[in-house]
Amino acid sequence: MIGFMRFGLAALMVVAGLMTGCATDDSARTLKIQVPASTVPPEYAAYLGKWVGKWDNKWPVEFTVWRVSDNGEGSLRYMWKERVGGPWSKRDRTYKIEEGKLVSTVITIEIDAENSNTTKAIGRFSKRTRTAALTKIEGLGF
Repeated sequence: MIGFMRFGLAALMVVAGLMTGCATDDSARTLKIQVPASTVPPEYAAYLGKWVGKWDNKWPVEFTVWRVSDNGEGSLRYMWKERVGGPWSKRDRTYKIEEGKLVSTVITIEIDAENSNTTKAIGRFSKRTRTAALTKIEGLGF
């Protein structure tokens, strides 16, 4: 009986560990965007802010690009919904701006050259590739 209880407790701890940092409430959607150093190129600073859209015009997605350095490296918070109306999930990621594109593991974001408040995200996930048109809803006013 004790062995069964230990197994059950261990399984519960594994599940709780897997959920940490995934399912979240709306408080995780607020993140302070850092003012970049004066040495950060404007084309890098343009990515700073909150970008919202929908993967494949269906699943809500948000990217808050909150930090960038003068070498194009920074941090972002990626939030998404697995199902419409479901809870938000989140991952904090690092990125690097390469050839005018923000690249973070499986996700690439490129700002529209004609409208700096719109961009396109491409997610190359294990099961399929998704796209999202994004609009900047928050920024630092650069």
